[in-house]
Amino acid sequence: MKYLFTAQFNDGSVFQQDPEDKHPSKPDKSSFTHLLEEADQHGGIALFQLKGGNGHTYSVDLRDGHFEIDLLKTEVQGLGDFRLIYYRQHRHIMNVQTMEELDHEIEFHLGWQTTHEGKNVQQILMIK
Repeated sequence: MKYLFTAQFNDGSVFQQDPEDKHPSKPDKSSFTHLLEEADQHGGIALFQLKGGNGHTYSVDLRDGHFEIDLLKTEVQGLGDFRLIYYRQHRHIMNVQTMEELDHEIEFHLGWQTTHEGKNVQQILMIK
């Protein structure tokens, strides 16, 4: 994996993604599924962070909604009750004649959503 995630729960405990991205007791599920199961038992997710082998770090703080990119912090004003958004999008570049995969790109999407004045509001970072 290009980036692995770490999450800090509201009770202060920490969850780290399995490098194989596997759930420990459900082989067909991912580490993210395991994180969401654990979150309920620890009062929710406070901080979610992606770290890459290239030395870059991206995080979202669900307590106040701010993002950090390599310790550069953004501020969010007047919103609350942030819920985690995290997913990966895969793009496969194929040779259509041989059906051979020529390349595989992954985009990581990290952010939050909240309800403000009855409307869904989202902020998402896309990381290539």
